[in-house]
Amino acid sequence: MAEAPSPQAGPHRPETVTVGLPTDGLSTQGPPAGEPPREGPLRGPSPRAGLPLGDLSALRDELRRLLAQHAVRHGTFTLTSGAVSDLYVDCRVVATMPRAMRCIGALMLDLLSDLPDVRGVGGLAIGADPIAAAVAISSLDSGREVPMFMVRKEPKGHGLRRRIEGAFPQQPGAPVVIVDDVITAGGSVLQAIEAVETETQARVARALVIVDRLEGGAEMLRGKGYDVRSIFTRHDFAPSASRA
Repeated sequence: MAEAPSPQAGPHRPETVTVGLPTDGLSTQGPPAGEPPREGPLRGPSPRAGLPLGDLSALRDELRRLLAQHAVRHGTFTLTSGAVSDLYVDCRVVATMPRAMRCIGALMLDLLSDLPDVRGVGGLAIGADPIAAAVAISSLDSGREVPMFMVRKEPKGHGLRRRIEGAFPQQPGAPVVIVDDVITAGGSVLQAIEAVETETQARVARALVIVDRLEGGAEMLRGKGYDVRSIFTRHDFAPSASRA
């Protein structure tokens, strides 16, 4: 999840970033007319979304450009944890742009190409919700559907008082994937993992994030036995890279 920054006084002042939607033609076009309906969740081939490597590379470049323009700031920031960092990443605006969602969905499915039996994808609300939705929608082009689910930070105060909502698999041992936007200390991802493991019989097969800040969160989760992968790391957004 994105950390809330508070810029420090001093010589290192963060650059001003104008956050807004791109104006170069966001596409909302649906699937081609006459496309046959698909069944429910299926086991099938690799969830690579049927894209050649060249297309995946182009989508990765487009997503990095959108993040560099709208989500990444360089300066001096105090994070929620109290740690001071020279990098701030807030993916929430980008993760809700249609063109970025297309990129996120395809690229995360590619990171799941060796897990053909994934039965669900989700994470801690609300930051993970558009990411899980992007993966679920992109899975329609992969030969099988991967439904999304949502993990509440706190149980509902009424009804079934559950934390996990959505099309969650009921089979014992069903492999699911946890997603998030940014990993710093790893607390948000771990919170979602613990909710899945304590309230369901599913198995967390992998955790995926858009950006790994390389500040210990992924290593902490790997030390607990979880497979964590990212589309980008902080190295992809060094000042020189962000201007590319």
